[in-house]
Amino acid sequence: MTVVLSCNSSTVPRAGQSILRINGYYRAPSAGTDWTCPAGRGERFWYWQVNNGRSIICASAA
Repeated sequence: MTVVLSCNSSTVPRAGQSILRINGYYRAPSAGTDWTCPAGRGERFWYWQVNNGRSIICASAA
């Protein structure tokens, strides 16, 4: 389940364990391309293919 909260919120929703910040929405790379989501040094990130695999949403721990 996903909970969306205000960007100026100062608390994590009670049922939530972490907050992910959406870093970007990108065109999916060509098959076989070595690509990762932009992230800070040592920052963990997650990504999801959307738009029938044509796009990627990147997120990192807030």
